[in-house]
Amino acid sequence: MVRRGKGGKGRTVPFGPQTGRALDRYMRLRRAHRLAESAPLWLGDRGKGFTYFGLHAALKYRADIAGLTGFHPHVLRHTAASRWLAAGGTEGGLMAVAGWKLRRTALGHALLSYLFGTGMLAVAGNLVTNVAG
Repeated sequence: MVRRGKGGKGRTVPFGPQTGRALDRYMRLRRAHRLAESAPLWLGDRGKGFTYFGLHAALKYRADIAGLTGFHPHVLRHTAASRWLAAGGTEGGLMAVAGWKLRRTALGHALLSYLFGTGMLAVAGNLVTNVAG
């Protein structure tokens, strides 16, 4: 699947068999949607496409129900980065998949996920505030 990110750069995004099956199922269902002939891949209701803002609202709603505080979609990039590295993926591979040019960006995302997951993000934030302020 090719995704265009910042600056309109295209890149190939790999996915596993479970995601492939879900995409296949969605594409079959999409054919029956009243907006099936429109260009956007993700279709929403009420004649609108499913945009970043729609995704943000849907994920935030589910995070609130689950009792997750401080959630925003970018947290998923942090989680993906730390899981990639924990599973033995390389920094270079992570950078290619995520579209990052700098090694520090990849490692920063992984570190933020670790800190968020351990509850240390608030402590780290306080340290930065106290040192900088």
